Amino acid sequence: TGLDRKISFMPSQNDQRLFHDDAMTEFIKYRVKEENPNFSEDLRHEELTDLRKFLSSNINIPGELARIECFDVAHLAGTNPTASMVTFVNGEPEKSYYRHFRMRTKKSRSDTDMIEEVFKRRLMHLGDWGEPNLIIVDGGKPQVSAASKAVGEGIALVGLAKRFETVVFKKGNEF
Repeated sequence: TGLDRKISFMPSQNDQRLFHDDAMTEFIKYRVKEENPNFSEDLRHEELTDLRKFLSSNINIPGELARIECFDVAHLAGTNPTASMVTFVNGEPEKSYYRHFRMRTKKSRSDTDMIEEVFKRRLMHLGDWGEPNLIIVDGGKPQVSAASKAVGEGIALVGLAKRFETVVFKKGNEF
């Protein structure tokens, strides 16, 4: 695959002083492509395989990780609540599937209420937006619990807690 070969990324000492950070990045990209033209595809495939291995010991993911959707909610001191959805297809961000949600519910501005609303609205569009294989929510147990109320058992769901980038998942009624 080319991943097991040693690649020399660094220019000679004399050339280093000529490079700025951007130029160095471009030089590295050039050397990687020169050594393995499929490097980014190989790396993406390897990362998706590693993610699947990590998650499969804890949750059931039917099929391939072809479509991953990531959700985050935000507000400014309780005002202007919004949420966003970013979609990855085969490990690549698909910008045409980016969605922005303005919160309609006025009764509560908590993250969990907003997540529940976003997922109810998202699930109404499974036919035209496609069905994800995995959903990642920015948040811990409360956010995953709120999302799982709306999503149910049909789609794999995990949370990414900010404190130590801990992966949170629900198995039955436990985390």
